[in-house]
Amino acid sequence: ALLCFATNVEASASYETQILAKAIGGKGDIAFLTGLLTDANTALREKGVENAVAATHGKVKLAQVVSNIDSPSAAPPAVESLLASKGSELKGMLSTDYYPSVAAASILAKNKQFRHVLFIGQDNSPTVMNAIKDHDIYGTMYQNSYGQGIVGGTWLYDMVAKGCTVRSNAPFTKIPGTARFVNSGYFFVSQKAVSQYIGKPENIPSNTSQVLAATSKYLSCP
Repeated sequence: ALLCFATNVEASASYETQILAKAIGGKGDIAFLTGLLTDANTALREKGVENAVAATHGKVKLAQVVSNIDSPSAAPPAVESLLASKGSELKGMLSTDYYPSVAAASILAKNKQFRHVLFIGQDNSPTVMNAIKDHDIYGTMYQNSYGQGIVGGTWLYDMVAKGCTVRSNAPFTKIPGTARFVNSGYFFVSQKAVSQYIGKPENIPSNTSQVLAATSKYLSCP
């Protein structure tokens, strides 16, 4: 690829875990709900979670990793099974994937006995957003999906229509998989702020504007 403008999934997962650790009081057992272990992004997300847990020096423990459940059929029974077996012990859960987030939000909303298990999800499904609004879950992580489309489309147009090329000395970040990475951003949506985001696309305008303003650092145009 000429370049990659996307979410830094490892950093996002680490930040999400740090927020959860703080929310549960800095100690206790948590569970991680994720996708295919064969997916390179899943490995990076798990690394981010593990690094954040390690930074607590044993105060927060990753008691369970539930993987291969990022589908509408696999996620609900997996979350139900996790809560049935470990719900009384867990203080928190997090997911870095869409369908486990939807499943956990739905199940926690219907099962108030697990209200003590604080959950942070991923993305902006109506189920997740409404669960945050109703205080059934703690929050969710947003990506800059809208901005990815804007920047990707703009830069592709510049390259195809204007003859721009990617600068070899551009300020890229090197991550596993590519040495030409540009972070599109991420942030946490809390119960307090959720009303601002319900029904709207995942969008981080400040990041998008900043990257577009720096186009000349990434592209050389005639």
